[in-house]
Amino acid sequence: VASGDFVTATLWAVNVAGRGENRSDGLRFAVVPSADVGVVYSEYTNSSGLPQAVLTWRPPSDTGYGDNYTVPVDSYRLEVARCASFAPRCVILDTERAPRQNATAPLTTQEQYPMQLFITVDQQEGYPYWYRVTSTNFWGDSAARVLRRDFVRIISNNGIVDLPDSTVPIPIAIVDAETVHIWIDGAISTSVAMHISGFPQIRYPFNLEAGFSIPSAGWTATPSFTLISSNVPLGTSLDLAPPVPPQEVLDRCSQPCFGRGTWTVLPMPSRTAQYQVYYFTYPDAVLTGMAPSQGPIGGGNTIRIKMTDFRGPQTRQAAGLANLPAAEAGRMKLEVWFVLGGLRFNATKVDLADISTSATASERAYEAIVTIPESPAGAQGVAGVEVFVGGSRLELTTTVTQALFEYVGTKLTGLSPLNAQLNPGSGGEVLTVELANMPPSSPVAISVGGRPCPEIPGTRSSAAIAIGVQIYIRCQAPELPVAMAPTVNVTVYVVDIARYFSASWEYRLPPPPVIQADTVSVGGVQVGTAAFKALSSVNKFPVTITIDNALPRNGINVDRVYAVFHGTSIGMGEVTSQASFFPPVVNLRATFSTPGIPAVGFVPISVYVCDSNNGTEACLLVNQTSDGGGLVIEFWDNNVPDIYRLAPKVHPPTGRSVMVLCVSKLRGTLTAPFNVYVGGETPEKKATVYGQITLTDWKQKGAGYQALESDPLVSRFFSGMSEQTASEIAQAAAETEELALQTLSPANAGLQTVIVLARPPEYAGEYAAAGVSPAQEVVLSLWSAGINTRITNSLQYAREPSGAATAVAATSDGSARTGLDGDVPLTISLFGFALVYHPSDVVVTFGFSSGPARVAVTRLRSSTPSETKLEVVVPVPVVAETLNVTVHPSFLPSNEAVFTFEFFDDRIPVVLSSAPYRHYQQEASPPGSIITATVTRVTTAALVQIEFTGSLAAKSLVTPSSITPAPLSGEGAAVIAFDVPAVSSLFLGVVRMRVYADGKASDPLNVEFVAVPSTPPVVRRVAP
Repeated sequence: VASGDFVTATLWAVNVAGRGENRSDGLRFAVVPSADVGVVYSEYTNSSGLPQAVLTWRPPSDTGYGDNYTVPVDSYRLEVARCASFAPRCVILDTERAPRQNATAPLTTQEQYPMQLFITVDQQEGYPYWYRVTSTNFWGDSAARVLRRDFVRIISNNGIVDLPDSTVPIPIAIVDAETVHIWIDGAISTSVAMHISGFPQIRYPFNLEAGFSIPSAGWTATPSFTLISSNVPLGTSLDLAPPVPPQEVLDRCSQPCFGRGTWTVLPMPSRTAQYQVYYFTYPDAVLTGMAPSQGPIGGGNTIRIKMTDFRGPQTRQAAGLANLPAAEAGRMKLEVWFVLGGLRFNATKVDLADISTSATASERAYEAIVTIPESPAGAQGVAGVEVFVGGSRLELTTTVTQALFEYVGTKLTGLSPLNAQLNPGSGGEVLTVELANMPPSSPVAISVGGRPCPEIPGTRSSAAIAIGVQIYIRCQAPELPVAMAPTVNVTVYVVDIARYFSASWEYRLPPPPVIQADTVSVGGVQVGTAAFKALSSVNKFPVTITIDNALPRNGINVDRVYAVFHGTSIGMGEVTSQASFFPPVVNLRATFSTPGIPAVGFVPISVYVCDSNNGTEACLLVNQTSDGGGLVIEFWDNNVPDIYRLAPKVHPPTGRSVMVLCVSKLRGTLTAPFNVYVGGETPEKKATVYGQITLTDWKQKGAGYQALESDPLVSRFFSGMSEQTASEIAQAAAETEELALQTLSPANAGLQTVIVLARPPEYAGEYAAAGVSPAQEVVLSLWSAGINTRITNSLQYAREPSGAATAVAATSDGSARTGLDGDVPLTISLFGFALVYHPSDVVVTFGFSSGPARVAVTRLRSSTPSETKLEVVVPVPVVAETLNVTVHPSFLPSNEAVFTFEFFDDRIPVVLSSAPYRHYQQEASPPGSIITATVTRVTTAALVQIEFTGSLAAKSLVTPSSITPAPLSGEGAAVIAFDVPAVSSLFLGVVRMRVYADGKASDPLNVEFVAVPSTPPVVRRVAP
């Protein structure tokens, strides 16, 4: 029979009378209780205030009985396991509880149900536990009912560091290799009080693994901590000591250096929490200046040391370390030490002041006025300067200035003048020797270049300087041989201290003689070297020159002057001309004559200045002029014409310009035929000649000039050319006239000089990189009496631009903007622009939103290949706007420049009327009166205010209480009403009032504030 099978048992009672009636019962065999005890888990807080687990259950639905002869539940067994299942290795606590017998109750109710058992096993909060309840009857144990629950359940999925806030890195200042300052809520701590929520109860430190890393430096560490308390509801509290990274780790990690810490629960690695820190060092104070940086050995001078330091959170000031803010406030003592030769002396006096320009900035600027002590070593040398605050050294970062101070003993500090001319004949020089901190009355021996420089008696003086006392000694430096230049050694021997001092001094050689270029004259006319010319003639013309530096003090004595004309190349030969001169005082002025030998060409001239000494003459060649060239004269043949000047020198390649040829010495040939060619004497390179006139006619604008101007192109060119082109042509004519006056009589100069006007032919040749052609020869071919006279000059062509130009524009105030009145001059500079010769050649258009408007060029200032500059008058706009302005040549639209120009609304409100005029002045409360004013240009303003200005620039602003449009009174006009403000006594009397509309102020008008009467009114009369 198997357990649980139903069987029928029949029982007979037998005695002598026979077998009795049977009794049959249906029974189950060997049945254990069912497992459905309905275990329920709960927790409560016991009398000790600690959580405790409670299990309750009811009886099984089947205790193992088959009828009224029941098999009762003998006991219940409770098992509690700390592991994930009831494995053999688990520590299990068995608890048996037998039912109480109660004969008066059914067997199944002999227990008080539901049964309840308080778990007394020591359980750790936050960990899972397994509970098993087993029923037992006569036949054995029921199947187990197993229940898993967390003892004090953790709500969150993971741990959270909520104190300090894990989302905000903890600032940690590295003070030194062993000390850190942890900044928590603006205060310093040596450890971090940390709280973690979402962890199970941690009973022992080894149940919590602490990790730490600085990822950017590849460094890991294990921080130490102290476990304070731990339970699930209140969380885990501990005290963390963050690790201190070694210096080499900090060097690999830029500041601030971020680190990450982790907490891992053992043996539950799935439970972790993280926090962040960042390491930094307090910013050092900075030495920004120290002056002076030298002083006497005996001290006593003052120096100014300028430094910057920091105040506020996370600074040395807040940390209580050495800092200048505390020293300035008197909370820490400031000391400045000077260290030299292993010895240290403290400054005798230190005054510190905050010189910051901002009262609230955390970075502060300080100046310490320090009285320097005596040299610690008692001798000269460079001392280190150390600053101590509160007994601790203040580290100073140095950038521009080093923390060094030089103690200066006797020192040669300077020589004056810095150089001198010491050549024979110069007379030497008075030399001032500057010695610091020498015995003031000590004798000295001074030498220059090894030769004595005797002290000038009675000239020694002294003066206080930054490094002590300076002694000035004057001596007479001797003349020295020229061979000793350019430097000589100055030696000073100070007798009382038996020390030598030396320095190099510049020996300046005298300047070489040079001919003044601009004072050269021929025949009494001052021409300068640029136009040094004379007529080729048998007549001799006087030439006068001025020679600088030919003086005795420069070692040059003058006994004779002569000039040599080197004319061999033109058939003149070498001709010497003796010169007359006056003994030089400031300079040498000499006059000699031209050779008087007819020859044409350029002749160099050498001038000699000679000195006779004991019958021996030494001559010095002077062939250099002050303009850097030599002295060269040109001898002219009056019978040979010349294109002396040509203007302009640069032309466009399309034949849009006129060239002016200034031809000199052209006698009686005005009616002779001639041609002008540019770049070659071929038909296609022949210029169009408009005509020629004499220079006299040109200057007087006579009949010939009028005839030339009748040509439309010439007339347009002359009337419209730029100021720069006109100046170039006028200069060419003037220089040609000057030449004529030198080589011809005044009567013939204007008649034998001719102005030729011609239009250059078109050019299709090559251009250099700058867009300008090589020089093109200009030939004037003149036939007279069967003889061809060919004279030349040159010009260049400028390539027409192929693309857009650029422009820069500005009004008189330097900006590309103006108000709505317009009508102001605008200067436009164009780059990469075609050459133009008339204002109408330039099209200037303002791109108004209402439609484009072309404006005329009012002034053409210049037009060259590099820049064209012109002026226009800005038109009057309709509305305020920013627009594009285009500029292009009328003949080349693609060569367009574009720039922006702004028209801004500069119109101000206008107060048309205001009333009343007089008001009471009250300071405590407004007088209650109202001013009304009619003002233009306010209806569209976003902000309207009225400003009152009293004495001492006192101001009061009010806002209108109402604005009523009054369109008939003017543009944007309105009647505004506003309360008279409460004002101080500074407003008594006549006060200026302005109306502001969106920041634009009206012109001021006057109102008057009077005092409130202090006496009661008096009734003068009642009528009737």
